[in-house]
Amino acid sequence: MPKPMIARLHVDIKMLDADFRSYPCPRCGTESPRHDGAVRHAIDIGLDRPVVLQIKVGVYKCPRCRKRPSFRTPLPFLGARRTYVERCRQKLVESVDQDKMPICLAVRRLDRDFHVTPARSTGWEWYREATPADATVAESQHLVAMNFSGVLCVDEVYDGLNAILCARDPLTGRTLAYELGERMNQEVVTAFFKRLHALGIQPEEAITDGSNLYPKSLKAVWPAVRHQLCRFHWTKDIVQAVVEGIRDYRQSLPKPEKKNKRGRPSADEVTAQRETERRQSVRDEVRK
Repeated sequence: MPKPMIARLHVDIKMLDADFRSYPCPRCGTESPRHDGAVRHAIDIGLDRPVVLQIKVGVYKCPRCRKRPSFRTPLPFLGARRTYVERCRQKLVESVDQDKMPICLAVRRLDRDFHVTPARSTGWEWYREATPADATVAESQHLVAMNFSGVLCVDEVYDGLNAILCARDPLTGRTLAYELGERMNQEVVTAFFKRLHALGIQPEEAITDGSNLYPKSLKAVWPAVRHQLCRFHWTKDIVQAVVEGIRDYRQSLPKPEKKNKRGRPSADEVTAQRETERRQSVRDEVRK
């Protein structure tokens, strides 16, 4: 009879016990007796290797609730029908908000540093579900509109197939608004500017890159706004024009003639060779 093989996994398994004799009903608060038991599994953060939680929970039956009397032990660190604990989501949201990482890199960081491997689409869902409360958003929008300097800086960033449109105030350093979407066109940009206009943002000057998304949208929402390129793209256009001019001038110079044949050159060939070397030195100087 062959010896049994035991598989050894590089995983830490932690067992938790949340199976109680009774528990208050989360709907009405009535102390409910234990009816049955169950086991839940979840993935947690681990510094050395993946961590799997095996949690024993109780199944309770509320004597007062009629429609849905049965419930399980609620876990504050693990939502219903979820596989990852809450602090996995928290690490991803903090990486995006505090460390300014795109979601694809935040997902890689979870895999590299904490051995948590959600899909990129799951990372997007986590970040969208972590939206602040409406009162917090309204207070932030009022603060941004009251302290707006009059200069609007807009740019878009692409994260794979998704796009992030962001508007900032470069003088105060505040982010005015941002939008996540699966496409980026002029209609999306115009709707984004209209939402800024509804918040009370009235820019005197707008700074963007050389994309065709912005000129028409800016004039459609703020007809009197002054539009200019950012310093990086403005300098880039100048450098590109200078490089093209130098290249055209270098190509306009006469090309050097072919070298003479083997043997002792004649006086005419020596003169032509010196002229060729002079022309080549001019071309090399222009290249430098």
